[in-house]
Amino acid sequence: MGARELSNCKGDRESKMAEFLVGILYYEPEPRSLWERGVIEDYESSTGLFIEADSPEAAIAWGEHVGQSLLRFVNNDSTLDWKTLGNWCWLEESPHTCNWRHCLDFFQHVRVGEMPDVDRMATAAYERWLNDATRRDSPEFLISNCPPPLAPQIRQAGHTGPTSEGIKEPTQEFDDTLNSFKGFLNNQGMNGDIRWIWREDVFTSRMLNSHKHSVLPIFINFFRPNDVVRVRVLYQQGVTRGFGLALRVFCLCDGMACCFIDLPESLDDAAARLIAVTTFKLPKPCFEAIPVTNPFRLVWLRARSLKSTDPWISEIPRRSRVPRA
Repeated sequence: MGARELSNCKGDRESKMAEFLVGILYYEPEPRSLWERGVIEDYESSTGLFIEADSPEAAIAWGEHVGQSLLRFVNNDSTLDWKTLGNWCWLEESPHTCNWRHCLDFFQHVRVGEMPDVDRMATAAYERWLNDATRRDSPEFLISNCPPPLAPQIRQAGHTGPTSEGIKEPTQEFDDTLNSFKGFLNNQGMNGDIRWIWREDVFTSRMLNSHKHSVLPIFINFFRPNDVVRVRVLYQQGVTRGFGLALRVFCLCDGMACCFIDLPESLDDAAARLIAVTTFKLPKPCFEAIPVTNPFRLVWLRARSLKSTDPWISEIPRRSRVPRA
């Protein structure tokens, strides 16, 4: 149950130990300060550690010892009492199916009595690891890093939280985010021109569950004007919900990046999909779609596309479900 059996040969005697994934709750100073000022509702963070132990109880006990050291290290305070402050440890019964399945390689492996490098367990270390891991191995580039599960999230309705200048107005924040997104596209060799798309704008008859972009061409509706108003509304919905959001490139078409806003359903969904407060994603390779400006051809494509359903396209939100401001 969540443990992997290990063998340790010592002479003629073979001892067997199990490895457990132990979750450790703690907090870091910045989120704690925001919580004390009433800006956020939760300030706890969590991390994991693989521990070789003779029993689950021994793994938990050593995890608590590590949690004490971690809490004091990140807060630079040797007087803090980890357990008195309400922190605890737990076992992840199924590591490869839990909310941490995307970041198991981040967690260190130790034995009972062996201290990990606590500097490599905190949120800053996770962000560095995630940035390196996603750019090296992921099918998508990611530039705003996803916090670990239970990492604090800003939930103040209508805003994404405090800045050095105070709380930004939602419309201004969208403009700032859009400019950053265009800068990201420029860094990837794109011109920064954006076409916002909705599910109703994408037509294809690729086979169900096929993720090979080259099977059949993709067509994008360029007859309808670029609906930035609804994009702002959807962006604000994501800010209000507080689960993070992603600005994603779907494809290239007529020299423009066809993009949409992706909103996770929950904090767990955001963590599993590597979506942070604001995340930019670009598929690699980024395929070329065909623009359609003729309304009669759009009617024909719409009738043809209704014959097949593609879960890959279903990630794009529907225009009809987002009201105009």
